[in-house]
Amino acid sequence: MKNHNKIYTFWGNIFQILLTCILLQLAITNSFAEETKGDSLLFYKVKKNDNLYSIAQNFLSQSEIYSLSDFISEIRKLNDIPKNNLIHPKQILKIPVMAKTDTTLLKKIQHKKLKGIYLNTYNLNSAKLKEIIENYDSLGCNALIVDFKNTNGNILYPTKNSLALEIGACQPVISHPEKLIYLLHKHNISLIARITIFRDTTLANTHPKWTPKIAKDSIAINTSEVTEKIEWVNPNCVEVQKYNLEIIKEVISLGVDEIQLDYVRFPTESHLLDANFGVPDSLRQQVITNFVKSVYQITQKAGIKLSADIFGVVAFQNEQDIMNTGQNVVSMTEYLDRIHPMVYPSHFYGKFFDEDSLENKPYYFVRQSCQKLINIIEKKEKIIPYLQAFSLTESQADTSYIISQMNAVKDCGLEFGYLFWNAKGNYKPTWQALSIIKNEDKLFESETIYKSEEDTLKNGE
Repeated sequence: MKNHNKIYTFWGNIFQILLTCILLQLAITNSFAEETKGDSLLFYKVKKNDNLYSIAQNFLSQSEIYSLSDFISEIRKLNDIPKNNLIHPKQILKIPVMAKTDTTLLKKIQHKKLKGIYLNTYNLNSAKLKEIIENYDSLGCNALIVDFKNTNGNILYPTKNSLALEIGACQPVISHPEKLIYLLHKHNISLIARITIFRDTTLANTHPKWTPKIAKDSIAINTSEVTEKIEWVNPNCVEVQKYNLEIIKEVISLGVDEIQLDYVRFPTESHLLDANFGVPDSLRQQVITNFVKSVYQITQKAGIKLSADIFGVVAFQNEQDIMNTGQNVVSMTEYLDRIHPMVYPSHFYGKFFDEDSLENKPYYFVRQSCQKLINIIEKKEKIIPYLQAFSLTESQADTSYIISQMNAVKDCGLEFGYLFWNAKGNYKPTWQALSIIKNEDKLFESETIYKSEEDTLKNGE
């Protein structure tokens, strides 16, 4: 009997050893998961010809860290890898990944009111996302506008569009769009894809036949404005429109919450005003409206919202400006869920609304501009202006300057929000302004030119 017990004990020990070896091998070879502080770690065995970059790239989509460079830094830190990123075959690496993906967070977010910022895609990194999310959570912001196609014509996600690939337009800065959407949706932030349409340097220079034809007798033909690098394509060109519609469809398929069109107009540079676009000036607005209508049919079918940025001066809808740009706000609005007038005080020179030096009168200018637009389209709920959050001079776009613009929007009865524009991504004064507004401190206690301007206008009403 004792011999039998010894045999059982012997084989039992052998079994335990084999089981331990098997489990260890599983952990070493591929992806044995270990729960740590709510997150997961994958154990990865380095193979021959592996490098830290390729390993990080392979697992990036499974991590909550947004950028590849930050993900590499985190792997290096977890595994005490030297700065030269030296790793060796059979080395076991700990890879930080998400514990579990909540697929409900990939569903569309449709906010009725918007409060958010534009962010140049090249400024999109883990640190900037952290800054945005932290401020959004505390200040009640809910929308982030990011370029998916910019004025250079760069396609900033991994496109499969054959023409985009042919002309070298693909620059996939947003390497994992679904990951960006997931991270934003966790904080109830909608991702709005900004797509520039007819200002497209890459397409213009690779397909010159699709560009405006400058008349030989043009007064601007020999001026410094005419450069070797063409920046605009012809809005009336069928091929150009088709290309942009295909890009829009592809961007929608990535899962974004809204499409925002920009440069959906004819150019206004002096040397292009009398160029040949193959259509009479009086019909330019028909070209633009019909294109917007085509996009609207696509977004309606996909169940997402469509908006468009309105060229600053066009918000006033003077007949000549409508003819030059083709942006007839009344006809366009029929096919838009929102419009974003870009009424930046510093961009207007001379006299408007019987006032000059408007760059120093942000409250007056924004309020007058928005009120004029309200009178034109009579659909307040669609008007969500872009406000100036950048500075052309030292006095512009400080906290008080930004607050004056927000107050102007509120005081003319627009209740559906506003967006902020700073191409460099410097939104510190904006966060401060939003914090003050949230705490119902409308302006600083100290007198400023902007506060005086606002109070004078109100007292005179």
